[in-house]
Amino acid sequence: MIGIPSGLIVGGIVSLGLVPFAMNMMYSSDTDLGEIVSFSPIIFAGAAIFTFFTAIIGSMKPAKIAASISPVAASRYTEANTRSYRDHKSHRTKLSRMARDNIFRNPKSAFLTFASLFLGLILFLVSAGLLSSLSPDNFVNQWGESDFALTYSISEEGNLLSDEMLQQIETMQGIENLRVTYSASPWPTMDVIYDENVFGKYIDSLDGVSGLDFSNAETRKNYTDNFWSGVYGIDSRYIEELNKTLDKPIDLTAFEKGELVVLSAMTDDEGNLLIQPGQAITVVGESGEQVFTVATGFLDADFQSGRGNERGTAPDLYISKQAIEKLSGETKIFRIAFDTIDSSYDKGIMEQLQSITASSPGITILSRYEKQQEMAGYLLTSRIIAAGLSAVFLLIGIMNFINTMVVSVNTRKHEFATLESIGMTKKQIRNVLLWEGVYYWSISFLLLATLGTAIYIPIYSAFRRMVPYAAFHYPVISLLVVAAIVLLVCLATPVITFMQNVKQSVVERLRQN
Repeated sequence: MIGIPSGLIVGGIVSLGLVPFAMNMMYSSDTDLGEIVSFSPIIFAGAAIFTFFTAIIGSMKPAKIAASISPVAASRYTEANTRSYRDHKSHRTKLSRMARDNIFRNPKSAFLTFASLFLGLILFLVSAGLLSSLSPDNFVNQWGESDFALTYSISEEGNLLSDEMLQQIETMQGIENLRVTYSASPWPTMDVIYDENVFGKYIDSLDGVSGLDFSNAETRKNYTDNFWSGVYGIDSRYIEELNKTLDKPIDLTAFEKGELVVLSAMTDDEGNLLIQPGQAITVVGESGEQVFTVATGFLDADFQSGRGNERGTAPDLYISKQAIEKLSGETKIFRIAFDTIDSSYDKGIMEQLQSITASSPGITILSRYEKQQEMAGYLLTSRIIAAGLSAVFLLIGIMNFINTMVVSVNTRKHEFATLESIGMTKKQIRNVLLWEGVYYWSISFLLLATLGTAIYIPIYSAFRRMVPYAAFHYPVISLLVVAAIVLLVCLATPVITFMQNVKQSVVERLRQN
């Protein structure tokens, strides 16, 4: 009657208040977001009914057991130690050993307490660890081939990136490693002669993608008859960088002469290449056909990303500037990419680029700087949400522990009075309870450090496959803060409960049933 209404009120505040706020922060550009968040009384009613029956069913068995015991027997009950221990040489009982025996006198109760606290801690570890592994820096480092890039859609006519713009960019302070990509003018696309031996597996990989259905031979033939590609003349620096990662480098001289074509990495579900090195690809340009040999190395799958899904029916082809000039009577700058010396220049460079391209709205400015800004805001919101969920998970475990300890101390108040009557001081009893709290805390965190870590690592591995830019992070600082809080709770709960029970004299407590 108290818990369910309170929970529904808090749940309603979170659902209708914090959730829309968090989603608006993550997706601020979505003006229709308010229409997505809605109130469902069925969910609230279902939660209340489920919780009510959980509470009723959970109380049936203990109520039945309690009803079967006579009041006299119940009033004289002292929880017995179900385990047998060997005699020790010393007849003096250590308080720490007494605390240990008190914890494990009922193995089932001890197991449930440890399990509850451990589950709260492991849920905190997983949620905090996974969110901490999302690094904006790691994300932007895996995005694109440069810190800044200017490009435009293949459907745009004319030379949007002019030689004057290139000269302005070259004189900007703080840039390095500038690279220019060229294409044919006015269109960067060219026909490619379809060869089943070369492109067969590539076409097979497209079956079922974006509505394509090649189960019909005629449909497949129509697709391959209209075989064209975006053909780009890239700076030789790209090949030099790629060669640093290859066991068998690409012949740079042959590439510059126009003998080689470089492709983005394309593989099937098993990681096998769809197009093999050494195969021949024939491109039809204004000056006629030219045959290129597929290079021994492949560029990243998202190389020169930023044009959306604007790709031809054939894969994009990357050749040298000299080769693109031979294929086309006229060329144009299609992409300008460069890095910055350090991040302190990023904001100023972005402002200059926006000024340079203001007269050409078709130009797209791609930058790690903006991506990092976007990612940082998104991650901040995500971490706030994750921190809230982690706190709830941890609070559940702590509340279960507090409940167990309060019940344990209250059921032993007659036992504590008996110990006092035979000479044990209140300070010694408090020390026993403190030792019990230390045992609960230390064993729970020992389980977290061993079993919890063993659970967290495979979960992270699965998460890493879904989020490639995640970097392994173990939330040590967060766990140390949580460890201090949980330790305080473990020490304070039994002592405070005991102090509430010893306000009366020993005689009065011994007389209580």
